[in-house]
Amino acid sequence: PILPGTALILGGVLLHKLMEEMVTGELLADAAATRSRATVLAEELQALAGEEEAYPDPEECAATALRARALPDVAARWSSLQAEVPIYAMDHDGTLISGRADAVALREGRIDVILDWKSDLAPSAAERSEYAAQVAAYMRVTGASRGALVYLSRDEVTWIDAAS
Repeated sequence: PILPGTALILGGVLLHKLMEEMVTGELLADAAATRSRATVLAEELQALAGEEEAYPDPEECAATALRARALPDVAARWSSLQAEVPIYAMDHDGTLISGRADAVALREGRIDVILDWKSDLAPSAAERSEYAAQVAAYMRVTGASRGALVYLSRDEVTWIDAAS
């Protein structure tokens, strides 16, 4: 059985994949190409989910990804972004940090900015705090000067203080 909210979860998966493919250059930031790719990805997710109600709207996902890519804070860093960068390090307190940054902006061969794509429609204060703490940890262990939560569906960029 499909759990409530599965369409939203699969929509988030689809959005992340569209953003990744645009960052890597596999997908042109073009409306027709993005809609076409979103349709293919949505059909693949539908086949995995096996339920019509879990099918994310590819047109909405394509439009959302293109709007997010055009956000000034994202667009300004676009040419220096790399997608899906693994982060493995020990934090200052000895905590092991292991994860994958959705996108990082490089400057002179070093991670300068970490971007974390979020597809939440209405993140709670607790969720925002957890997300910020994760990005702050990535910033500490990589030496990134800035980090941001990019709420794709909300057209919102929230910058994170390294001390979070």
